[in-house]
Amino acid sequence: MTPLFLFSILILMKEKYPLRVKEWKKKIEKYERHRGRRPSFPALLVVDVQKFFFSPDSHAYIPSLSLVLPNINKLLQGFRKKNLPVVFTYYAWKEGEDKGSMGRWWKDAVIEGEERAQLVVAPREEEKILRKPHYSAFYKTDLEEYLKDKGVKDVVICGVMTHLCCETTARDAFMRGFDVYFVMDATATFNEELHLSSLLTLSHGFAVMVETEEVIRWLS
Repeated sequence: MTPLFLFSILILMKEKYPLRVKEWKKKIEKYERHRGRRPSFPALLVVDVQKFFFSPDSHAYIPSLSLVLPNINKLLQGFRKKNLPVVFTYYAWKEGEDKGSMGRWWKDAVIEGEERAQLVVAPREEEKILRKPHYSAFYKTDLEEYLKDKGVKDVVICGVMTHLCCETTARDAFMRGFDVYFVMDATATFNEELHLSSLLTLSHGFAVMVETEEVIRWLS
């Protein structure tokens, strides 16, 4: 994929993106529950916004991440302005660590310290960074304890990939007692079919679907 061809694709996607978001909202209407609910004390979970998914040279590259990155930055600005908790995750394994089912399924593991594990958005010093070896940000991490110690009642989820780490984290958060808000225009995956399937499923049983600007209005 040449840089010029890639640039042309991204321009086309950017022009159509707002329309696609409106179409997603319409499709989830018959499934969604608790539309209009607002969080009481939320934390922002920024899931796996790392070079493994952001670099065009990577086989895991997600072109649409370029479209949602500005929205992720808007969410960060909003949460930081209100001094609300922000947590970054990145997917990586320690050298020699047993990769289990993830290793058998995907083969190509990102190793701690590799460039592919580096975040493309810089956390602030006070913001928590979690290495996670699996889809869920709660699996083999102290995320649940950290959030509950902070008094967090709700999680707002953005990042990648919609249908894998973001969706699994949303389900896991719900099962652990958190109210979940899933930012549909600040999450991304390989294609629209996978993205929309997650939005439909989550809106029915696990999460309130929101847009970036809606979250910003809450915070303001």
